[in-house]
Amino acid sequence: MSHPTATLIWFAFRDDADCLVQSVRAARHHAADSRRIIAQDAAAPLPPEIQAQLKELGCKVESDFVDRAGNLNGAAHFEHQLEWFAASGGHADWVVKIDCDTVINAPLSSWLPLAEPSHIAVCALQPTWWFQGCCYAVRAAALPNLRHHLAAHPQALRECAPKFPEDTCLGHLITSAHGPKAILALPGGHASTLFHGLQIAHYDYQTWPPFETYAPFRTLHFGNRTALPKHMPDPVRRQAVAQTMTRYLDQAGIPP
Repeated sequence: MSHPTATLIWFAFRDDADCLVQSVRAARHHAADSRRIIAQDAAAPLPPEIQAQLKELGCKVESDFVDRAGNLNGAAHFEHQLEWFAASGGHADWVVKIDCDTVINAPLSSWLPLAEPSHIAVCALQPTWWFQGCCYAVRAAALPNLRHHLAAHPQALRECAPKFPEDTCLGHLITSAHGPKAILALPGGHASTLFHGLQIAHYDYQTWPPFETYAPFRTLHFGNRTALPKHMPDPVRRQAVAQTMTRYLDQAGIPP
């Protein structure tokens, strides 16, 4: 039985550079056969040297000229993001969106096949969130219907405030079009607070829990803002997160 194929996509901007390289590093290891696309914000593009490095890692770097309303927020950006998914999917079975401060921690082939034909999306689940945006997969064949449903039923997003994030919009749209059971949530598949930038900003490496603590999680999110000091300037936070990601992947034996 063949494994499902995937196109991976990151929506990035200039300050994501160092984290993004590490996220792609993990994806290249755990999804070696995937197509990898970076949609960089044209208003704040990645540094040229980072773009070159990403291309060496097998990524196609393209520019996105639509306003992202901050961090991928609002219905207008969400509709545009669906266009990206549809245009980038190619002949893949799934389109997988990954945040720049998140790493795939297990082969895609170990969790995408868990989806039944009725599932439109697969995501990791946090206790208080019903759809997790750090890393999720959308069935490529379902994208035309989702876009048609949104055009025909704009009220599908009526509960989303003007600046709701794209993952919330996607959850509402899939539920409107196919019902809540169309989303496969993977309990225990995501760790957002166990491993984050705070551990390199303030902790010694020796205080980290054993590596095996993180092995069961399919994805790891390193940039959880709620777990980092509120007074930490954003550039410092991002640097700490990138360094933690690097250290973790080194420890995991992921090739640079």
